[in-house]
Amino acid sequence: MGIFSSKTNLQLADHVDLNRYMGKWYVIARTINMLEKGNCNSSETYTMRPDGKIDVLYQANKKSVDGPPTTLPQTLWSVSPNNSRMKAKLFIWPLIFDYLVLDIDPDYQWVVAGTKSLLWIMARQTQMDPQLFNELVSRCKAKGYDVSKLECVTHKQVSK
Repeated sequence: MGIFSSKTNLQLADHVDLNRYMGKWYVIARTINMLEKGNCNSSETYTMRPDGKIDVLYQANKKSVDGPPTTLPQTLWSVSPNNSRMKAKLFIWPLIFDYLVLDIDPDYQWVVAGTKSLLWIMARQTQMDPQLFNELVSRCKAKGYDVSKLECVTHKQVSK
């Protein structure tokens, strides 16, 4: 898991406004991991609690856009003055790991978050401009991440 990575002095986002961070984020791509591998329609909804911690609800469909639903509740809390370094606790077992905001859009329309070895590229919409996506992947590679392990997430497209 990422907490055992050798990366040090990783450049994080300058500042994260937690109020603007709240809401629904769609996972555009992620490092393949055992909890999310092959999931479709992946999203995370962030909700501020009165105690300052953040409830995160991961939702997806297993193996196809119409597959069985799955959820994974988590809790985040900031451990840095600029909120770019947080801790995350999963509820499936008492595992606490780093949650790092590596890069974020000034308008909070996309974010790159992760651990020292895992990545999540997320956006407020289910799709991302390919040029922007490629730029974000390049930035991650420059920070030392193995971007060959990124898996793009399929989202069910709704007719307008």
